[in-house]
Amino acid sequence: MNNLINKFLLNVSLLSIILSLIYSFLLINIDKLGSNDFEFSDPGGIVSFIVFFLLTYVFNVIVSVINYLVIKYVARTLGKKLIIFNLIGILLVGVICYFLKDIEWIILLISFFVFSFVCMFNKK
Repeated sequence: MNNLINKFLLNVSLLSIILSLIYSFLLINIDKLGSNDFEFSDPGGIVSFIVFFLLTYVFNVIVSVINYLVIKYVARTLGKKLIIFNLIGILLVGVICYFLKDIEWIILLISFFVFSFVCMFNKK
């Protein structure tokens, strides 16, 4: 039990912050990644980065909570845990993409795959 809580806190404190920083950078600069005028110096860019960081951090904390609940209450085997967790992720990201009418948010699926990857190596 204590080990599961430690993994949850690690996911919320470290993994969620790293993923949120990456997502924020990608979401702000997704249109500029292929061009030569790639800059991040305007004040509007910083504000947008912070807003996207906070939104994606909340999303990643929710993903961590879902991961914790699936591991603790739903499934006993690793395969079932991963299948249930990733199906919930596909559904959640699909709903987000549907309501926002923007396919760029599908990048959030990477969170579920990263958390699944971490879960596979921490299967104790």
